[in-house]
Amino acid sequence: LLELFPDLRVVLVTRDPAAWWPSFANILGRLPPLFGPLTAPHPGIRWIPKVLGAFHASADDILVRAGRPPGVYGPFLLEHYQDQVRALVPPERLLVMTAADGWAPLAPFLRKPVPAHPFPHVNERETFDRQARAMLARLVLTAAGILSVTGGGLYWGCRLWAMRS
Repeated sequence: LLELFPDLRVVLVTRDPAAWWPSFANILGRLPPLFGPLTAPHPGIRWIPKVLGAFHASADDILVRAGRPPGVYGPFLLEHYQDQVRALVPPERLLVMTAADGWAPLAPFLRKPVPAHPFPHVNERETFDRQARAMLARLVLTAAGILSVTGGGLYWGCRLWAMRS
């Protein structure tokens, strides 16, 4: 992307790897075994298993480039990622910041005015956990509904077939 877009600016939002890891580990290990099939009737969320698979592949790629074995994750994953971004992006095109820094460094770097509204902080673990539980409940209820309708149809179809025989 840096070669394709010579004016591209990159924002690297950093955080403490030890604080980041429990959240990311939660995402990496989040999928129940039947999650993929459960998402099939939901076009808006079918992409989630693929994205989480891409997280695993990307994490493994970062580790391999850092000389570590793939599949062995920990807080060092974020450190390696940040190091690789810093090594790849020219300093004049890179802003390294934390979410706590807010708009102050970001807006000037992007050559935009500082917005009047507060900087968003929506990547909170409690919010993610609540949304994940609600999504899983919706998926299970949908699957139960599909199985109930299918089972009921088969039952009544067999009864009608038996009556005709």
